[in-house]
Amino acid sequence: MKLKKLHLLIAAIFLLAFFLRFFKISENLMFNAEQGQNYLAIKTAIVSRQLPLLGPPAAHLFSQGSLYYWLMMPLMMIANFNPATGTYLGIVAGSIMVLLNYWVIKEVFNKEVALFSSLLIVVSPIWIYFSREARFYFLAIIPFYLLFWFLYEFWQGKDKFLFWAGLSHGVMLNFHLGSIALIPAILLILWAKRKNLKRKSLFLGGIGFLLPNLPFLIYDLTHGLAISTKLLIWIPYRVIGFLGLYPKNNLTPLVLGENLQAFFRFFSENFVMGQESLGILVTVILIGFLVFNYKKALIFRKRKDFGWFFLLWALFLFSLAVFIHGSPPRHYFISILPLPIMVFSLFWERLGKNYLGMALVIFFLLLSAGFNLRFFFDSPAFYALRGDSPIFLKFQEKMMKVIIENAKGEKFNLKRVGEFDYYPGEYAQNYRYLAWWLGNEPTEEPTNLRYTIYEELNRLPIESEKKGEIFKVGGIVILKEAK
Repeated sequence: MKLKKLHLLIAAIFLLAFFLRFFKISENLMFNAEQGQNYLAIKTAIVSRQLPLLGPPAAHLFSQGSLYYWLMMPLMMIANFNPATGTYLGIVAGSIMVLLNYWVIKEVFNKEVALFSSLLIVVSPIWIYFSREARFYFLAIIPFYLLFWFLYEFWQGKDKFLFWAGLSHGVMLNFHLGSIALIPAILLILWAKRKNLKRKSLFLGGIGFLLPNLPFLIYDLTHGLAISTKLLIWIPYRVIGFLGLYPKNNLTPLVLGENLQAFFRFFSENFVMGQESLGILVTVILIGFLVFNYKKALIFRKRKDFGWFFLLWALFLFSLAVFIHGSPPRHYFISILPLPIMVFSLFWERLGKNYLGMALVIFFLLLSAGFNLRFFFDSPAFYALRGDSPIFLKFQEKMMKVIIENAKGEKFNLKRVGEFDYYPGEYAQNYRYLAWWLGNEPTEEPTNLRYTIYEELNRLPIESEKKGEIFKVGGIVILKEAK
């Protein structure tokens, strides 16, 4: 393929990726309580003029690194704190990832695998979903590609790239703590090339890893190593529980089933959603192809074997860590999201060396694209229009404008009754952020005015009309109570 045609093809792939991620985003932009919580923290940091040392809260009382907040602070100020800012960042980042994938995969494998994997990412349901959802952890994929490339250069004997590999992994860890599960695969690469590993390079790699985590370390050191202590206790606790040596986190039949379902979803949703049979077929092909090529994970010497070595070991060791954790949600796999795409692209690259194989490749692409487009237009997470829904920012703004206009500048308390309202803040931080953005932030102090948003109408008190004034916005009820 001539260079000019190749550049045009890559440009077309990028534009298609941007279109699929941007299409109807204003109508289907989701803004949940966790995003609201992040934006409130960013707003507080900007107003107080203090750089946060910790980022978004994570499960198990941990926190991500602060880089996401640092990145969003100038963007939010430029965008006048518009709650859609993070979504547009996710769309741009998700489109850039297609180009980054092509460049890195071309270097590590070849041009054909790079092109095919980039096409798969463009139409991948889970990639589009994560891009439009625009949570902080999605950004971990960009430093993943850089880590992959820098380790590839190190594999070839270029020790200076170990610093950049450490830096990339440190950045990944800022966006998603689950990236810590890549450490065993990285250590295995260092061990495989131990004969050529210099102490200075190893030291610089450690420095690179620590640099983006300095704010976290400063916080931890000034708080009695509270987070590090919890992490050091939590990891062996999960392992011991998994082995059945402690009556927590045991591998029960229920947990085993949830784990297997999560792994199936992780593999299949890279290619198709809403089609279980096709998803099973893809997963079986991937696993079979990996098993067939397992010997490539045992070869250390040849430069060209790095891609397979990293791919197989990272998939196996990361998946083992997630399996031990138990019942992982989708985003737990974000740190290795590109790997199934790579495996499938390597499979089709080998299959497509003859006309029959190429016909099968084209048929699969068309089939999956057809199924996915139908799913996209039927799912509120993508392009569907199902009227007013509390999951969409557009409708949430409408609700909060009703409250703000009715409050007429008075201080008020805000409550929410709905799914997950047992979490801190009644899982209403998105509404609180919007109220602040629209000009009247709710207060935690007792007031004479309270608004309660009922997303679940079956929980609305029977005598609610006697308790106060009721506003109906779409399928949501707002109860106003004034003393």
